[in-house]
Amino acid sequence: MLFKYRIDLNFENIKLLYIKGEEDLKMTDRELLEAIASQVGVLTNQVGSLDTRMDGLTNQVSGLTNDMQVVKGDIQILKNDMHGLQSEMQEGFREAYNERQEMKTEIRNVKETVIKIEAEQKQKFGALFDGYKQNTDILEKIENEVSKHEDIILKMVQ
Repeated sequence: MLFKYRIDLNFENIKLLYIKGEEDLKMTDRELLEAIASQVGVLTNQVGSLDTRMDGLTNQVSGLTNDMQVVKGDIQILKNDMHGLQSEMQEGFREAYNERQEMKTEIRNVKETVIKIEAEQKQKFGALFDGYKQNTDILEKIENEVSKHEDIILKMVQ
């Protein structure tokens, strides 16, 4: 916008110079051409300044484009790293799941073994208790018999 305004202003200056020239004194064609040349020189300087600024902007945009390419490369590297991590995590989860299944199977086998041992021990303890009870019963019978015999012997001795 600034450039367009300056161009319009510069053309106004030329018109003013020309009009001023007709009112005050007649401008010659040469003077008019010199005024135009002067204004064209100003415009040329302004365009050169704009070209310099545009070159600067172009360099900045190129720098940004290069930076974006670097960022894209970094993002791709991160994606690859994430894919690798995801694969490793999935493998780890699979291994943990398989180990968990194996542990469940082992626990189930241990439980079954404990149940079998308890059943066998129950039978053995039952038999052992029955044997102990029989021994106790027999000992009581023997003790009763011995008591009877003692009584008889004591009666005889007396």
